[in-house]
Formats: sequence, structure tokens, C-alpha cells
Amino acid sequence: LFGIAQDVTDQVESAARIQESEMRFHQIAETIPEMFWIFDHAKQSLVYTSPAYEEIWGYTVKNLYEGSRLYIEAIHPDDRGIVSAVLERQARGEATETQYRIIQFKGTVRWIHDRSFPVFDEENGAILRTIGIAADITERRQVGEALRDNEERLRLSLNAAKQGLYDLNPQTGNMIINREYTEMLGYDPETFVETNQNLLERLHPDDAEITSQTYANYISGRIPEYRVEFRQRTRDGKWKWILSLGKIVEYDADGKPTRMLGTHTDITENKQAELELQKRASHLALINSVGSQIAGFLDFQAAMDIFPRLISEAFGYHHIGLFTLDKGSNALVMCSKAGEYAGLFPQGHRIQLGDGVVGSV
Repeated sequence: LFGIAQDVTDQVESAARIQESEMRFHQIAETIPEMFWIFDHAKQSLVYTSPAYEEIWGYTVKNLYEGSRLYIEAIHPDDRGIVSAVLERQARGEATETQYRIIQFKGTVRWIHDRSFPVFDEENGAILRTIGIAADITERRQVGEALRDNEERLRLSLNAAKQGLYDLNPQTGNMIINREYTEMLGYDPETFVETNQNLLERLHPDDAEITSQTYANYISGRIPEYRVEFRQRTRDGKWKWILSLGKIVEYDADGKPTRMLGTHTDITENKQAELELQKRASHLALINSVGSQIAGFLDFQAAMDIFPRLISEAFGYHHIGLFTLDKGSNALVMCSKAGEYAGLFPQGHRIQLGDGVVGSV
């Protein structure tokens, strides 16, 4: 009996490693939610498609193997041109990445993100296979479209309200602003560059401290809300009242704010109206005060003597003269004076009126 013994340990171990590798490949490819696929260029057909195909496309893998045209036929008609161009690139051995729509078996439209990578023959460099992975990104696309719609609605709202929008990095002081922000100050949106420092330099001197302190207190967390009114110098040198609102929306790993979003609203007209109302209320209060003091005098001439002085002190007028009308001589007679008039005219100074003067002076 004769025999030949040969050590095949390496071959067995190599086969075992290949089998283990294939097992791992199938474990991964058949459990991930993305579809893994392999296209053989020599056979001009798909040689492997992971089970995720059935979940994403809504067709069976068996149907796909039986007719590779099913892959193209399931693509949305408007996107077939894009996919055909991608397939041509894959045939040339190029890596590709694209997004397209498919129509599932039940008619539902889904968005796909597909990436592919070529595999070449090491000896002659010929393209052997294309390996790819396709993911359903429908929900991501819907979120992105909703976000864009919301941003567009916000932009239109800000434009209609003439509100400036700013996106500030508190660490660098750099800002991203919209057109309304720039035009509010009279600058060219194409060339205007905004920073936190530039904003502070345009503040009215009387508003600089309170604005800086409010910002510092909010950034440091000492106050829960950023809301401040200040005057800013416009390009033509005028002052414009601004209502500034803001909120920190992002922090870094150390808890430092890295992004703050907010709005600027032109409140100049409202502020002027508010100041005018305050001024009128102040004047009325002073007049009432003056009237109360005069009412305390029983003597008419004594009341007339103090009246110009009180008016001058209350309103800051430089000179006041109080006249009475002498109907007999048709003349105005100064009965009291204050301020600069006191040194210009003698007591009893008269101003003769012309004929035909009617009414009060």
C-alpha cells in the first residue's frame, strides 16, 4: 500500500478565513438599513443585493435578479436621465454619489442617496465590479424642505416687518446679517461688514454703557433675557432708535455660547412719539405746579410778578414778558418780566398797536 501525504493546513485555514469573511460580510450587509449592492461588469448584471432592497424599493430581491431592468423602471421618470449618466460614469470606473427618487411597488415616492466605488483587476486595471450602498433619505429631505420653507417664511416676515436679523458668534464677535439689517442703517448690503465691535462703535454715547452691560450680563448668564433699546448712528450721521432682541442657541463643550440669534427693529417713530408724550406730560405737570403756586397769591400784581419767573424756570425760556391790553390807548403794557427782558425794557413798557388789530397778542 502506497500513499502520499500533503500538508494542506494553509489551504484549509485560508478557506476557513474566506468563509468567515463571507459570513461577516453577509451579517453586516443583511442587517444594515441601507441597501448594499454589487454590479458585475463582465456579466452586466447585479450579482448581489442586500435584503434592505425589499424594504426600501418595495420589490423582492428575486424579482430584481430575474430582471435587472426593474432597477431602472422603478426610478422616477424625471430622474432617469440623472441615473443613466451616473451608470455611464460607473462603467468608466468612476466613483459616484447622487440622489434620486424611486417609485415603490405601492406607488409611494422615496428619495435615495446612492454612493458607488469601483473595483479594478490588479493585473490589467480593467473594471471588474462596482460596489454601492443606497440609503432612504426621504425623511431627511422632508425635514430639510420644511426647514427651507420655514426660513423663507421667516425671511418674508422679517422683510415685511422691516426687521434686521443677526447671527452672532459671541466668541469671535463676527456677525451674519440680512439685507434689512444693513438697509436700516443706510449702508450697502453688498459691502457692509458687521461685527459686535462695529456695532458698539456706532452707539450713541449715552447708550453705550447700558447696552454693553446688558450684553455682558446676558452672555455670562446673569440675566435670562437679552432685550435692550439704543440709538445707532446711521451712514448719514443721524441717530436711529433700535430695539435689539437676542437668544443664545448654541454652546461649546465647555458651556461657552457660540451662537446667538436675534433681531433689530427700528423703533425711532415710536420712541419719538413716546418722548413727545413724556414731554407734554411734564409740561402739563409744570403748568399745574405753576398754577398752584400762583393761586396762592391773593394780590393780582404779585401773581403777575411771579408768573414769568416760574414759567422761565419750568420751561427753560431765556426771556419772558407778560403784557396786558390797555383798550383805551390800544396798547400792550408790560406788567411783568423775567430773564433777559428784565434788563431790556423798563417796567410799564408799552407797545402801541396799529388800527384794526383784533384778537390776542
